[in-house]
Order: sequence, then C-alpha cells, then structure tokens
Amino acid sequence: MAQRALVLYALGSPELSVGDAYKARILIDTAQCTDGNRLTDDVRLVIGMKLFAAAGFQQQSSLEVITEADREIEALALEIWTILLHALAAANAYKDLAATMKRAVTLFGDKLPQDMPDLGAIRHKIHVKVEAAQQGLLTAKERQVSVRTGSIFSRPYPWLTTELLQRPGKLISIMTEQMNYFSEGKCTIRKSPSQQSLDQALGDDVLGVYATRDLSKGEVLFKDSTTTAVSGSEKDRCALCCTRVSTPNRVKCACCWTFFCSQACLAAASLTGHLAECGSSMIYAGFGKEDHTKYTRRARAKLLMRYLAFIVQHMRTVDNPHLHPLQVHPISRLTPKYTGSGIVPFSLLDDIVQPLSMLTTLGIDIFADLCFHTWVLMTMRLRLKNNIVGLTLNAANNKDYVHGLFPLMAVLNHSCDSHVRYNREAVSATIALRAVRDIVEGEGIFTSYLPDQDMELLERRASLMAWLGTECMCSRCVKEEKCMRAEDAASMRVMMP
Repeated sequence: MAQRALVLYALGSPELSVGDAYKARILIDTAQCTDGNRLTDDVRLVIGMKLFAAAGFQQQSSLEVITEADREIEALALEIWTILLHALAAANAYKDLAATMKRAVTLFGDKLPQDMPDLGAIRHKIHVKVEAAQQGLLTAKERQVSVRTGSIFSRPYPWLTTELLQRPGKLISIMTEQMNYFSEGKCTIRKSPSQQSLDQALGDDVLGVYATRDLSKGEVLFKDSTTTAVSGSEKDRCALCCTRVSTPNRVKCACCWTFFCSQACLAAASLTGHLAECGSSMIYAGFGKEDHTKYTRRARAKLLMRYLAFIVQHMRTVDNPHLHPLQVHPISRLTPKYTGSGIVPFSLLDDIVQPLSMLTTLGIDIFADLCFHTWVLMTMRLRLKNNIVGLTLNAANNKDYVHGLFPLMAVLNHSCDSHVRYNREAVSATIALRAVRDIVEGEGIFTSYLPDQDMELLERRASLMAWLGTECMCSRCVKEEKCMRAEDAASMRVMMP
C-alpha cells in the first residue's frame, strides 16, 4: 500500500497517494498499538513473516524477532509518514500538511528526511494563501475554503473505463421514461448539443431536457423528489424527506433510533440504503466552531454517507459479483465536470478521513476491497458536488436547510438566461419546476446554476467554472460579451488621437 502511494505520487495523482498513504498509516499505527486487537496482531504477523522469510527461515529467539519487528515497523512508519507529507504538499493542502508535519516532528524528530519543508515554511505558505484570499473578491465562506483546502485537477482517472464514465443506453431509456411520467408528457430527455459537450471526457453522453409541447409562463413542468436528502437540523425531521415531524407522529425504525414521518418513508428508506446504515454511529467530527462552511461540509458528508449506504446495500442484495459502485443507479446517472482546466478543492478530512470512516462503519474492509479505492470515492464526490441542490427551509436559521440530489433536476443544463425556477413544495424535500417564460415545443429547457441572476458577466463566468470548467457560452453570456467588446472598441477609438 505504501509502495502504491509512492507510485501514485510519481504519476501526478497526489490525492490518490494521500489516500493510500493514510490507509497505510492506519495499519502502521495499529501495529504500534499495545492493546492486542485483531488488526494489530494481523499486521505484526505479516511483518514477522516477512522478516522470517528474509532471514532464510532460520530459527530466532522471541526477543530477537520482537526487536527486529519493532525496528521494521519504525522504519515503515517513517517511510509512510514521509510519503503522506510529500503528497499533501503536492496537493497544496498546507493546513493539513502543517498539522501532519507537527505530529511527524513529535514522532520522528531529526529522523525526518532533510528535504521536508519545515513548519515555518509551511506556515508562510498558509499566510500567503490568506493574503491572496483577502485581496480577492471572496465571501467569508469562500475565503475559508480557499485557505483550509488544497487544490487538485478534476479529471477522469485512467481506470475510469467508458462503461463507468458514460451512461448506458438502457439507463438513458429509464431516465427518459421517468421524465415523461413525472412531467405528464410535457418534457423529454435526449442528447444535447449544449456547451457542456466541450467536455471531451464525456464524449456524446451529454443529455438535456426538451419541451414536447408549448408551455406557458408559470406552468409547472414537473415535481421532483429525492430519497437521499439531509437536513442541518435532523433532530425533528424525517430521515428521508426532511419533513418536520412532531414527536407523537413519528414512525420509528424497529432496529435503530432513526425516525420517519410515515410508513411510506420508512419503506422507501429501507430500499435506498437505510438497512446498510441502520444502527451505525457515524460521527461527523472535525468541523471547527469558527468554520463558516461547517454546515455545508457536514451536509455533504452526510449525503455521501447516504449514497455509500445505498450502494453497499444494493451491491449486497444484487446477485452480480462484477457490479462496480459507480454502476449503481444513483451514482451512474450523474455526470461530473471533467474538463482539464477544472481545479477542485481537496481536504484530508473531507476527501479521505471521513469517507474511509464511513466505509468502515458500513462494514467495508478499506484495506482489501479495491472497489472503494480512493479514485472511486473521489469520482463519487465529484459527481455529488456537481449535482447537489440546496434548499433553505428557514431563512432565519442557517442550519435549517436540505441538501439533496434530485434525479430529474440533475439532467437540466445551465443557461444564465434560464427558462425555469424551482421552489420547495410545502415542508418536504420535493421541488416544483415552473416556467418563467413561454417555452415552445422542441425548445431546450435550461436552469441557472447560480443563486443570483443579477451578477455581471465576468462574475458569472468565474462562479460557473466550478460546474462547467470553462467559460459559459450561453446565449446571454455570448450577447453580453459582444456588447462588452463593442464598448471597449468604441472607447479605444475615442482615446486614439
């Protein structure tokens, strides 16, 4: 595992190197424990057998074996920590690097390689990032994300085959049938020549929503529900649809403390991952009190846990040993942003520690089960991040929100001159999509990925980089760009003598 982390680092995938190095660190930390648990015994046994074979299977005293094993474990620990530190530096995760380096200095002192950056140099880089964030036009939340996280390139990994990257025809047919049903025949799904087709990694697997008849302004196109929503205030909300439920009306799960608003929600949850998640005690720790993004981060962590539970439950119940996690229905229907210019934030806690803890909670052997390798988890997180929808339930309470993935909404492409707006239905995690202007039959239907429709051109394009990975070329942006260039040309003519 440590060697694979080293290879991945050399191949230019620091985030994958961090994942393998962190798992190797768990193993080596376990080997150094003295509580005598099974994993500790297994790790020390493997190391002992390796040393026994290296000595030509010659008989040694117990003291000699233990002493040599301790030396080997210490050498391996130093190697693993060194790889982890180098990988974090390559991922520009200086906050994580500083915390990891501080502990490494405590453990190894002068034994650390001379080429490792010292804490002073790391803190200087963090200070530079803070100054750069403060000089930019960023909100408090955006500044915290910029300083707290590292940055990696968003790209399809070499192991992401066409079968895992693109949606099969059968799935597209199912999605089309669902759109026709829930829109009552008003909308359909088909391949789209939208600006997102600039993404070469997705090939022609770019879908769009189209009107099948003339639609009037204010008309409801469809209602979309999610079975994987999370709320920031889950204490009094249904675990499935996030409807607020009073204590007398709660429907409690028979085998854990989770409650729902109805038997229907309990039954739906049992089919979409709750059986795998039931009784788990996943703790979403590590979010500081001063972290303005902690509610969003916790929500995304909970959402990932829901999807992992769904996938694990599905893989355990479907008689298909070759089924890959990325081929399970909730994830396979989503597409990520895979343009080469895309840079996404990276965090040791959010991207490595929490997902591995979730898998362990769900009974997955994170050391042996390569179905859930780091590249698979990173791909899932990219798909979730690119399709998540946030709904505010109470404007006066920033904890009172719902984050979820809405399967029909996820097919809509972006335009800054959108055709529709969505709003939450009643108090549940159901949204209604309404036309904001007349739409003619055959016209593509677009939504806006931006919360503020009054942003200027440059500000919109900068914000949309997170989804499109390139400059937005919708009709509104193209028109405003032409006007801007014409105004600049006119200004230049006035200034010329």
